[in-house]
Amino acid sequence: MLEKFVASLTSSATAQQLIIAAVIVIVTFVLAWLSRLLTELLSRMFFSKTATTLDDRLAEELAPRLRWLIIIGGLRLALRHVIKALPRNADYADFIGYLDEALYVVLVIVVVRVGLKVFTLILESQLESISSRVHADLKPVLSPLFRKLGTLVAIVLALIVVLDHFSINIGSLIVSLGVGSLAVALAAQDTLANIIAGFIILIDRPFRIGDRVQLPNGTVGDVVQIGLRSTRLINFDNNHVIYSNADLLKSSIINYAYPNVGFRLLIEFSVAYGTDVERVRQLVFELAKKYPAVMDDPKPELQFMKFDESGIDLRLECRVSSYREEFNAKISMREAIHKLLPENGIVFASPQRVIHLAEPVRVQRASESGVPIPKPASSGATSNAASTSAAQDKDEDVGD
Repeated sequence: MLEKFVASLTSSATAQQLIIAAVIVIVTFVLAWLSRLLTELLSRMFFSKTATTLDDRLAEELAPRLRWLIIIGGLRLALRHVIKALPRNADYADFIGYLDEALYVVLVIVVVRVGLKVFTLILESQLESISSRVHADLKPVLSPLFRKLGTLVAIVLALIVVLDHFSINIGSLIVSLGVGSLAVALAAQDTLANIIAGFIILIDRPFRIGDRVQLPNGTVGDVVQIGLRSTRLINFDNNHVIYSNADLLKSSIINYAYPNVGFRLLIEFSVAYGTDVERVRQLVFELAKKYPAVMDDPKPELQFMKFDESGIDLRLECRVSSYREEFNAKISMREAIHKLLPENGIVFASPQRVIHLAEPVRVQRASESGVPIPKPASSGATSNAASTSAAQDKDEDVGD
């Protein structure tokens, strides 16, 4: 319709194409200006009334990019009409052609950036929704990973589109990429295994950032990062422990923070035989009530473990509100028990031996018997000295 209207104004084909190009440029900038107003109007009328904030964020982020998209697309369309108006043998025809191709590349880049921004906003919105349902912040862990993958895919697609536009055979490129991907997969299979294991850990969530876990080798630490290749812990020495995701996935891990952060506290001690265990139980329970970290439910228990050689083995079992309180509470309660029981007449068990002799033995000092004290020698010499001393004792008994 525009071409018919312009044709009615002039019969020159060159003038017609130039007029159409000028009209397209004017309409392009008008539409670019109206796109901003339209976006603001939609935000006030519709987006602000919805429950989600995704549409508001999309409108805010895409408004400037949409303007550039309209401007670049309109300029390229106008430039194509300018090319039709120019003679093919003009000196600047090649330059105009190169400019048209450059605008095409810029247009593809802008479209890719717009698509990536839409993908990022939708991804972050979904991750926030999932995080609120599972009570875990997945955004810092998964968002960078998916953004990088999305960027890589977008760059590959943009490259294929641009090469196809310039009539470059992309079949061989795709085959080369396939062969190269296979070679990379074979060379980096351990890395890929760790990446896949990282995905499974993030989905299955055997532990989360901030949880305290115990590794198969006995290392205990708090999870600070779940990455693509490895998981990082910080131990009690404030050192980072890095463990590969594939090894973690195949191992049995103890998570102290799941299903709740409560922790069982065990304090073992021994008292002497004859101790009133009920009295000990009463004293220990009264002590446990003084600690805010010790939970009332379940109630603390004093367990009679076994009869030991030196005394009675007892064990105090209670639960603290968090595994982070376990170490300090255990140390403090040990010290308090060590002080409380002796103050109330309770004796701790200590290793001891009672020796019963079958027959009375007369003990006499070596100086009184006149027997020289033998020097350490062989077992034979010791035996002979003992026999001589026994014979002398016997003679003295007979003489008496």
